Amino acid sequence: MKNNQYFQFCLLLFLFLNQEKAIALNAQSSIPLRHHVIIAVDKAGCDDWIGSDEAAMKIRQLLLYKKIDNGHGRRHLFENGDYVSIVGFRINASQTDMRVFAMPMGEEAARYSYQQYSTEQLDHLLSNVWSDIALQHYNPGVKGFSLVSVAKAYALASLKSDQPIIGRTFLVMLTDRHYNGNNFYDETQTLPQTQRELNLSNPLTSEKIFSKCYDVEHFYFIKYLSTDSIWQDRLNSPKGYVEFYEYVPLMQYFSLAEAVDHPSHISAIRQWNGKYRLEVPLSWRGNERYAFRRMEVFPNSSDSVVFNTPQEAVAFNHLSDTTLSFVVPSDKSVRNLQLRAWLGLKDGFYNATLMSANAESPRELGRDGLNIQVPIEYEKDATIYGSTWLAKIGWIPLFWIDDQYMAAKVWEFLIPLLVIILLVLQVYRVAKPEYYEPTPSDFEINKKQTT
Repeated sequence: MKNNQYFQFCLLLFLFLNQEKAIALNAQSSIPLRHHVIIAVDKAGCDDWIGSDEAAMKIRQLLLYKKIDNGHGRRHLFENGDYVSIVGFRINASQTDMRVFAMPMGEEAARYSYQQYSTEQLDHLLSNVWSDIALQHYNPGVKGFSLVSVAKAYALASLKSDQPIIGRTFLVMLTDRHYNGNNFYDETQTLPQTQRELNLSNPLTSEKIFSKCYDVEHFYFIKYLSTDSIWQDRLNSPKGYVEFYEYVPLMQYFSLAEAVDHPSHISAIRQWNGKYRLEVPLSWRGNERYAFRRMEVFPNSSDSVVFNTPQEAVAFNHLSDTTLSFVVPSDKSVRNLQLRAWLGLKDGFYNATLMSANAESPRELGRDGLNIQVPIEYEKDATIYGSTWLAKIGWIPLFWIDDQYMAAKVWEFLIPLLVIILLVLQVYRVAKPEYYEPTPSDFEINKKQTT
């Protein structure tokens, strides 16, 4: 009775563990590609219109009603589960630190950065609270400058975080396109000039201003998408613009080998039952540009990349040094072993971008390099005196030997040895003299009866 209960307990434990593994695989087979929309508000000279109902309506239409193509369909720019941040940009001529140029807006205890609103909450914020947000005082001081030409880079760099995992990042910038009333293209000269007039000991220079921009442009292309206007029908009012961009990661030609050490090909080792064993060594290279998020590994019978993770896939969320083992059918139908990886892009200033292997992920996010097909090289069948059939049959009694070639060599040694033994026994039998020794039972005495 005790043995039966122990068996039932082990069986239930086995089913539970396997169920947990299957649930984890199904639930995490693809990390959601969440959008992050950054609303960057020009806080130098835009207060006349920046908090207007028209500005809020333009943003609402863009975030809640505009659809974005993701390569496998269309979805709204902002949907439930996505993130939104509101950033104000402005700098004073007396400042010497560009880190205060763009900052998340809001009270100190509740910054509007990486807020995961529902569409209803975001609609309420833009409809009823927008004026209070846009018109709040931001970085007051001596003579504010917009620096519109670098606002896109600094808006992204101001939102550094290792927590959110972002699939695509967009920018909605509200600006009058003026640099303190000057020409747009001379803004990098006017600010240092004004600072020199103030006799600052450590004034900002063009090199300091653009150093952060160079970092951003090393990892991202800021792609222009569209522009809408505000108050364009008012003759004596400042004009506003709602500019729409996407931060496109420059990872199109990324290779997984930059982050993960994996084999260029895999040898399939034949087992005694006819199936093949694959051994896959994997290790993390420690590249500081990337953070490991997830990996899936599975046999693939197709020459094309598979985006739907099969049940037999091995999935893990941490990687050090490991070796995975797979057993594939004897018909050699499996052509390659597919590796699918999700990595965080550690650019040093944003750190939220997810490089995704999902089918709907843009190629610029490294999708092609994150789906790797490692070809399988099947070892040839061993032969015994040129016969593969004899080698297959002969390995069955020697199933404890892992190597089919070793098993074949053992039989190539054993067969002659057995033949020699049989011949010696036969010769011995023929050469040995045999003597006939009768026994009493071999004789029969017939008694003649007399009458």
